[in-house]
Amino acid sequence: MKALVGPGDGALESAAGALLDELGPPPGREIWISSGALDRSRERALARAALFGGWAVLREPGDRVEASTFLWARPTLAAGSVSELEALLDESAASAPRWRRAPWLRRRLRRLRALVATGGDAATLPARLERIGSTARVLSFPGSGW
Repeated sequence: MKALVGPGDGALESAAGALLDELGPPPGREIWISSGALDRSRERALARAALFGGWAVLREPGDRVEASTFLWARPTLAAGSVSELEALLDESAASAPRWRRAPWLRRRLRRLRALVATGGDAATLPARLERIGSTARVLSFPGSGW
C-alpha cells in the first residue's frame, strides 16, 4: 500500500499555506482549473491549497488548459508556467469577437483573481493582463516557496 504522506509533504503543506496567506480571503469560492500531472510537486502544492482552501477544482485531461475551457469555467485562479499562461491569455483574447472585444473579455475574466506562475519570468504577465482588461494579480512560485 502506498503511503498518503511521504517525504517532502511538510514542504508542500507549507507552500500551500503560504499561497493561501498570499491570496487572502476570497470574495467567493475559488475556482481553479488544473491540468498538470500530480507527480509534480508544484501541482501537488496547488492541490493541497485547493483542499485547505475549499476551492472548486476542474481537472482538464491534457497537458494544458484550453482557452475554451478557461473562458467557459471563468476560474478565479490559473496556474502554469509563464509560457502556458501567456498562451492561455493570448488564445482567450483571440477568441473574443471583434465587435465589443474589450467588454466581452472583461466579462469573462472578471472573476480571475490571480495567475500563479510556476516557472519562468512572470514580468510580462501584468502587462498582458492589463491589455485584456483584467485586474488579476500575478504570483510567482519560486523554488523555495511562494
